Amino acid sequence: MRNELKEETDMELTASRFLFFQDSLPAQEGAMHCLNLYFECSGAGEVCLNHESSDYVWADQCDLTKYTILFANGEALQRYWANFGHRIEH
Repeated sequence: MRNELKEETDMELTASRFLFFQDSLPAQEGAMHCLNLYFECSGAGEVCLNHESSDYVWADQCDLTKYTILFANGEALQRYWANFGHRIEH
């Protein structure tokens, strides 16, 4: 997780905890079946995206309808806010 955060955002991971997993069944037969792991993290530094991303946003629960959330991550965000909706301690 530390390496992914650094590679994709150039930020340093300062704290993390596992929250839950979500089984993402394929939309059609033969498509990829994913198991998504969700962590709550804190980081240090300024976001500098790599070539895999074109933009980012820090979104709050009330902002969710403004964006197209892919891969059932909208469901995961709702679950997070319902069960864990606070920041982790450093």
